[in-house]
Amino acid sequence: MPPRASYTQEAMDVAVRAVLNKTHSVLTAAEAHGIPQRTLRTHVAKASMGDNRPTTMGRPPVLPKEFEDDLATWIVAMEHEGVPIGCRQIVDKTTEILQVVSDTPRDTKLTSGWYKRFLERNQDLKIA
Repeated sequence: MPPRASYTQEAMDVAVRAVLNKTHSVLTAAEAHGIPQRTLRTHVAKASMGDNRPTTMGRPPVLPKEFEDDLATWIVAMEHEGVPIGCRQIVDKTTEILQVVSDTPRDTKLTSGWYKRFLERNQDLKIA
């Protein structure tokens, strides 16, 4: 299996725009920006259908992005009030949110892995 190609999201955006604007073919845009042709074709097809969301590998986070943003805002607000928030409180609050906004079973438990990835996605948070 060949190694994964290394390119930035910005390079992908420029290449997709070039193909959609018909200033480059998929072949020339892929070569110019160091993006595999197949990958560029996939992104061009999605963009032409109006789907321009960034694609990531793996499953999506359990909590949708807008709710994660609300959770991060709550954490910052609590810390500004002088109420320290730790892992347990964050996981408990997230579980409450999940039960309200999705069809999550009541006995669903978020793991320390979710917490770790949440902090990676929200690097501006400083949790004690």
